[in-house]
Order: sequence, then C-alpha cells, then structure tokens
Amino acid sequence: MVNPVTTSLHLLGDAPAQWVLIIVTTITAGFICWQAWETRRAANAALGSVKTIKRQTALQEASMRQWIVTGDWRQEPRYSDGLLVEIVLHIPIRNETNYPLTLDSVAAELNGTEQITVVRSDIPPRDSHTVSFNIRLEGDDVSKYKSNGFILVVACRVTFIDVFKDTKITTFNRLYLCGPREFEQKGKYTKS
Repeated sequence: MVNPVTTSLHLLGDAPAQWVLIIVTTITAGFICWQAWETRRAANAALGSVKTIKRQTALQEASMRQWIVTGDWRQEPRYSDGLLVEIVLHIPIRNETNYPLTLDSVAAELNGTEQITVVRSDIPPRDSHTVSFNIRLEGDDVSKYKSNGFILVVACRVTFIDVFKDTKITTFNRLYLCGPREFEQKGKYTKS
C-alpha cells in the first residue's frame, strides 16, 4: 500500500529545496538584469567616447590643414651673344604651415604656353622652394621688356602632398609686368 502522506510530499517535491531553488533563480535573474543594465551604460559611454574622438580628430585635422602661397617672384633676363633671348621667372612656393609637405609638381601656363616642372621636394614648415620657368622672347617682346612693358599672364597649378599623405592642388593666377626694373607684383592665389 501507498502511504498518502508520502505520495503527496513526493508529488510536491522537497519543499525546502524548492524554495532554495526559487531564491537562487531570482537572485540569478536579478544579477543578469543588473549586468545587462551595466553593459548598456558602458555601451552608451563608449558611444559618447567615439563621438568625442571623432570631434577631436576633425579638430586636429583642421588645425593641421596645409596650404601653400607664392612668395616674391623674381625675373632674370638671359642673353645670348649680347642679345636678350629669354627671361627666367622664379616663383618661390612657400609652406606657411607648421608641418612639412611634399611639393609634387608645378604646372604653369605662361602667355598661353604650358610648362610643367616635376619637383618632388620636401618643404619644411615656414620654408619655401623656388621653381623656375623659361620664357622665350620673340618679335616685339624684347622691346616691350626693355621698356618695362612686357606683360606675362601666368596661371599656375601647384600639386603637393600634405602631412596626411593626401594630394592637394592650389591654383593661382597673376599678371606679371616684366622689364629691367622690378615692380611690385599683384596676384591672386587660392588656398586648397
């Protein structure tokens, strides 16, 4: 025969062991919820850090932005057998920033004739590199030059590599009045 008290206890299980299991399960569930909450807080903090780093990176890139300007241009007459045959135009390309850059090439259109100089020269901060172009004088160019009236139309494109290894292009245009006497020259340049 089966004892009814034993059977009912057996069907219900061991009452103290069940309560311990319920308490342990509740504590475990609470710990898991707390852990999920802390993980969410940490993820939000990491997202905030990433946004801050992006802003700081953009600010640093802006402060390290590089450009070039042209300095005081010079002209130099060249003679052959006592006759003026060409002028050499010297253009200093100046790095006005606090970081070195690599001057890659300078293309100049001088009175409609294009000349390209491949330079591949490092320019330290606050320093310059001078490029030169030869302009052949023909016809009445010599008499205009001698009377300080030879006008040179210059369109330049300077290609350089910045501190981030990005290729940048700066263009500038200038009307340059050439002659035996030096003049203050006016021009326009654009920052890249």
